[in-house]
Amino acid sequence: MSVMFSLLLGAAAATGQSPADHVAKLDAALVAQDYKQLSDQYLDRTQSPQDSIAALDWAKKRWTAGSSAAVPFVYSRLLWAMADGSSDPRANGLKQTAVAAWLYVVGTTGIDGARCSDRSAPADRRLRIVSMGRDLLAYGAKLPPNEREQAVFVATAIEQRTAAVRDRQGDAQFLCRYGMEEITHNLRHGTAKERAAKPGELGRQIELTGDGKYVPSMRPEAIWRPEAEKARSTLLADLTALLSAPTDISAASPRKQ
Repeated sequence: MSVMFSLLLGAAAATGQSPADHVAKLDAALVAQDYKQLSDQYLDRTQSPQDSIAALDWAKKRWTAGSSAAVPFVYSRLLWAMADGSSDPRANGLKQTAVAAWLYVVGTTGIDGARCSDRSAPADRRLRIVSMGRDLLAYGAKLPPNEREQAVFVATAIEQRTAAVRDRQGDAQFLCRYGMEEITHNLRHGTAKERAAKPGELGRQIELTGDGKYVPSMRPEAIWRPEAEKARSTLLADLTALLSAPTDISAASPRKQ
């Protein structure tokens, strides 16, 4: 029995759907670039162990084929959730794979985000990815040096393998959304209404709804490609430094050009 399956047994109830149906839903969300739906489907706590195994296999294949960074991001989260707290010594292998996938996402966000005209969008996405990966970062920083090097090697090797595909297709819907440019568009073309404050929120809360017509603008290739290549050239050093400074979020930021 595989370590993944043994860790999943008894962790979820059967959903009544086949693993193939689950994978079809993941593919549909990926094609539609609906990353919230992708995350909700992928991390669904009610899915069966068979569904989870199928989802992990799906994500690994899509990740190594150059799909959106959203895919290895949710892959790292599910692997980590599966292995964290387990007493099975084999769970460490899953955690290390989760760290490698997460490092890849941190790195490619800096590289592929060079396309975005709105520089605030990929910067915010990258900061969120790092913040949500604090547990992985802390774990990776405590690994023996050879295992830290292996995690970084896997992340950078897959980045090199998928670079041509990612350069052709971009990742704008994941990396170039929800920045100041989109907020400005929604202020001009959307609607704003006051809502009740949630626990912990202070003052008036305004909910901004866009018109659904916002399309991220892209920088000219003559500008973004040199920046992307420069970020790619320092990726190995940047990710190595990140694992060496786990409490410093700024270490995950792209180097100043």
